[in-house]
Amino acid sequence: MRLSKSIRYLAVSSATALTAGLLTVPSASAATEYFESFTDADVTYSSDWAAGRFSLGTLLDYPCLTARPAASGDLQLNPGPGTLFTCQTTPDASGSGALRLADDSTTAEPDSSDINFTQPFLTSGGFDITFSMAMYDTSSSANQAADGISFFLKDGSSTNYAPGYPGGWLGYIDVADALVGVGFDYFGNFSTSNTALKLNGCSTDGPGQRANAIVVRGPGERTGSPNYNGYCYLAGTSANAMNFSGTENTRAQATRRARVQVDAPTVASPKVRVYFDDLTNPILTVDQPQELQQSRSFKFGFAGSSGGSFAQFLEIWNLRFTGTPVPPPPPPVQMITLDIDANEGSCTVSKITEPVGTWVDLPGEDACSREGYEFLGFDTSASSTTPQFAPGAPVQLTGDNRVYAIYEEIVPEPFLCTP
Repeated sequence: MRLSKSIRYLAVSSATALTAGLLTVPSASAATEYFESFTDADVTYSSDWAAGRFSLGTLLDYPCLTARPAASGDLQLNPGPGTLFTCQTTPDASGSGALRLADDSTTAEPDSSDINFTQPFLTSGGFDITFSMAMYDTSSSANQAADGISFFLKDGSSTNYAPGYPGGWLGYIDVADALVGVGFDYFGNFSTSNTALKLNGCSTDGPGQRANAIVVRGPGERTGSPNYNGYCYLAGTSANAMNFSGTENTRAQATRRARVQVDAPTVASPKVRVYFDDLTNPILTVDQPQELQQSRSFKFGFAGSSGGSFAQFLEIWNLRFTGTPVPPPPPPVQMITLDIDANEGSCTVSKITEPVGTWVDLPGEDACSREGYEFLGFDTSASSTTPQFAPGAPVQLTGDNRVYAIYEEIVPEPFLCTP
């Protein structure tokens, strides 16, 4: 007896079958708020930070966590790369520390260090970050303080986390895959000319040294000293806009709040806005560079830079930032193979291969044949006499499997002779 297709609607399965529910596409990312205090002995997003350092002389142990006791040892960032060191000063109380990018001990050559958040954000989602910062000098000569702190965005595909050049370059110029940089420039050389900073390819020039100023510079590509491509001057405040008096010698005296806001490129005339102390009214508003608008994603970071014989404590803490994380890639497609065994006969189809969860039709009524037998359907057992599946029945591929063509012998009806 031939089975009806209409009563066969069963899924082929196996002991190792995968459920169809695994076939999902990652949902669209939503804006997410993060908070990293840097005020304790450890960090919140330990797997998302990378650190680097650069010196023209001896490498110093920066960046460092001021609240991390020496007994805890240095904090190795994993996967990083990089290290958050224990600072060479008496540790701050837990909850009262900062991430120190440089100190006021003068060295023979300039130094820079940086910290990078390695999780990329979608440019289409915009970005907003607020943070505390301090720049101060405990020495008796306030005019020996230098250089400053930079905040930057770099292309989201970049995995080079080395800081840029130290001194007046603020650790931003020569950052790899840079999209935009904001310099909080205590000493003032971040505003100097293209010639002084050894920049190529700029149609605009800096106004000259402006101490205590905030400066925005554009995208650039890492080439290595002594010449740099890009990082051109976009805009800057007047001198003394950061209102440091030069007499600050403690973190409390030097604490300032800053904010950087990056529009989504879909808005009309997207901007980069910089706020300082007043976090509601920007002190600088700059048109976004085309390179930033056209990038799919970005990462952000901070760098601190000293000038060798001119140095100061450079610290950041209480970072609160909101962005849209790049969604994870979809899982690889699991392909499933259903073998069609002719079972001593012949079939026009030997196997069906499709992604897991796919519904397919088994071979039809005329697909399999065996001399002297009638084709009935398919079963997962070669010896079955009653097939599970009718020819052409729909089945769902949930795991690699095999079905067998099932036949029924054709017995001739007896020939009756009538006398």
